[in-house]
Amino acid sequence: MITFTPLAGSARSPQSKCQGITVTPFSAGHTLGGTIWKIRSPTSGTIVYAVDMNHTKERHLDGTVILRAAGGGVFEPLARPDLFITDAERALVVSPRRKDRDSMFLNIVSDTLATSNSVFIPCDASTRILELLVLLDQYWTFQRLSAPVCLVSKTGQEMLTYVRSMLDWMGGTVSKDEGTTEIDIAKVGRKRRRDDDDEEAAVGPLALRFKHVQFFSTPASLQAAHPPETAKVILAVPSNMDYGPSRSLFTQFVANPGNVVVLTSAGEPETLSHHLLGIWDDAQADTDKWGRGKIGAVVKPEKSLKIKLNSRVPLVGKELEDFQTRERERAAKEREAAQRAALARSQQLLEADEGDSDDESDSDRDEDDEDEMAIDRALGGEDQLDPGERSTKSRGKGSSAQDWSMEDGESARLLSFDIYLKGNVSKAASFFKTSTGMTQRFRMYPYVEKSGSGVKRRVDEFGETLDVGMWLRRGRAMDEDAESEEVKEAKRKKREEEEAKKAPPEPPSKFVTEELEVKFACQLMYIDLEGLNDEPLHSTVTPVAEENEDAPAADAGPSDTPRVTQRTAPLPRSAMIGDLKLTVLRSRLTALGLSAEFAGEGVLVCSGGGTGEMEQTVAVRKTGRGRVSVEGSTGDVYFTIRKEIYALHAMVAQL
Repeated sequence: MITFTPLAGSARSPQSKCQGITVTPFSAGHTLGGTIWKIRSPTSGTIVYAVDMNHTKERHLDGTVILRAAGGGVFEPLARPDLFITDAERALVVSPRRKDRDSMFLNIVSDTLATSNSVFIPCDASTRILELLVLLDQYWTFQRLSAPVCLVSKTGQEMLTYVRSMLDWMGGTVSKDEGTTEIDIAKVGRKRRRDDDDEEAAVGPLALRFKHVQFFSTPASLQAAHPPETAKVILAVPSNMDYGPSRSLFTQFVANPGNVVVLTSAGEPETLSHHLLGIWDDAQADTDKWGRGKIGAVVKPEKSLKIKLNSRVPLVGKELEDFQTRERERAAKEREAAQRAALARSQQLLEADEGDSDDESDSDRDEDDEDEMAIDRALGGEDQLDPGERSTKSRGKGSSAQDWSMEDGESARLLSFDIYLKGNVSKAASFFKTSTGMTQRFRMYPYVEKSGSGVKRRVDEFGETLDVGMWLRRGRAMDEDAESEEVKEAKRKKREEEEAKKAPPEPPSKFVTEELEVKFACQLMYIDLEGLNDEPLHSTVTPVAEENEDAPAADAGPSDTPRVTQRTAPLPRSAMIGDLKLTVLRSRLTALGLSAEFAGEGVLVCSGGGTGEMEQTVAVRKTGRGRVSVEGSTGDVYFTIRKEIYALHAMVAQL
C-alpha cells in the first residue's frame, strides 16, 4: 500500500509520468468511502467515473454530491465531462420512497416480534449493515423494546470500532449526534430525545454505540445464548447466503411458519439470496413486482429447497483417538529430531574448537618462519648468505641480528617496526587527500578472528556451552525485582486482559458436506435497502453528460434488459504555444544522429535512416508567424522530427 496516496476530498496531481493530471474524489453516497472520481487531463479532457451511486439521504450517509441539494440539476464541478462512465444495471429500476421502505421494514419487525417469532435478515459484513444497525437501534431505543438484536459475524465488533474513527465521512443523523439524538420514525410521527446517562463511558456518537445489539461470532454461540423459540432479530453475514453463518442459520430458521426472512439486497446471480428474490417476485402482482416503484407484500412460498451445506464438525470417537495418536507420534519425532540436531551441533562446536587450537599452533610456526625469511630478504641479508647458512636460518628461530646485512643502514631505516609484517613496505598512502598531498597511513596489526569452519564459538575455555538465554532471563528477573508493586500489578492486569482476548484453541475438526432438503415454511419479504441509483437519477444525470455526446445511454430492447451504447467522442483540439527556432531544432536533431542543414532562408533539410535511395529526407520550414510546415515521406525520421518540434512547444488543450 505504500504506492497509494490517500485523497481526503481534495484534488491531487500525481508526479512523474502522470504529472499534470488532476484526480478529485467526490462522495458517491452508497457506502462509507464510496467515491465518484473526476480525472482531468490538460490534453485529453475530463473523465467522470460514477458507479454505485445513491442520491437518497440516509441515516448514516448523505446522498451523492452529483445532484445539487437545492434547485435540482447536476453538481457543477461534475457537469459536462468529456467522458462519463456509469453503470446501467438499474437504469430501468424505480425504487419506492425511503419513507415507505423504512415503514414497511419496521412494521414487519414489530408485528413478528409481537407474535413471539423471529426475523432473519442476511446482510453484508461492513457496508450496508451500518444503515440497518442504526435504523434498528434507534427504533429499539424509541419503542423501548426488549427483544435482542443479534449480529452473527466474526468481525462485527472490530468493524464498528473502525467505523467510529471515520465520523468525518458520515452524514445523516449520525453526523449530527453529539450526545443526544432526535429519533424520527415515520410510523410514529413524533420525536423523542434519548437519554445517555448510562453511556458516559462509550466512545463516539450515540447512534454508533448500539447498546441494543449483541454480537456473536458463530451460530452455535447464538443458539447457546438465545434458544430458537426466543423472539429476536438476527442479522447474519453474508448477504447472498452462499456460505457462512447466514446459510447455516437459514436452514434452521425457515422451518417455523411464524418466522419472517427479510431480504434487503438482490444478491449475485446463482446465489441463494438471488434465488429467493425470484421466488418472491414471481408471487407478486404485476404492478407490485420489483423495480416498479411498489413495496410489495409478504409471501409464504411453501416450497422445498435443496441446499448443500458445508460445515466443520469436531472429531469424536475413534477419529479423535486416531488424530491424537498421530499428533503424539509427530511430536515425538520432532523432539527426537531436535535432540539429534542439538547433539550434532554441540559436537561440531567442540570439533571446531579443537581444530582451531591445532591450526593456530601450526600456523603460528609457519607464519614465524615466513615472516623471518621476508625480513631477511627485505634487509638484503639473505642475498649475502650462502645456501648452507640460508637453510640453517630457515630451520631455526634463534638467528641474531648480527647475521643481517645492514652495511648501508638504509634498509633498517625503511623497516622500523616492533612486529613482523608481511611485505616490503611499512606504510601505505591514505585514500583521503590533504593540502600537502596524500597522507601516510601505517599498517595495522594483522589480527583475524578464527571461527572454526564458519561456526561461531559458543563454548568457553572449559568446554561448557554458553547459554545466552539464561543470562537474558536472569537480567529480566533482576529488572522485575527492582520494580515497584504498582508496576507489577499493572503488568499482571495487562497480561490477564491479553489472555482473555485470546481465542480458545479450537478442537480437532473436519470439513463435511451434506445436502439438505429444507421445507420453506416461513414467510418471505424483499425490501430494497441496497442504497443504489435508479431510473430517476439516470434520467437526471445522463442528459447533462450527453451534451458532449459521449455519455453511455441505457436502451430498453425487446427483452426489457438495459443495454449500454457508446457514442464516439471527438478528440479535444490542442494549441501549441511557443516560437520555433530552426537553429535549436538543428542542434537537437544533430545530437540524435540526423543530418540537418539549412537550404535557403527559413528551410531546414533533414536526412537519415538509410543510405542512397533508402535515405529519408524531410524539410522543415517556417511559413509565417506561428506556422511550421513539415514535408517529407512518413517514416522514422519524419516522426522523430515531429516529436522534437512538439517538445519545443507547450501544448494546451482547448476544452
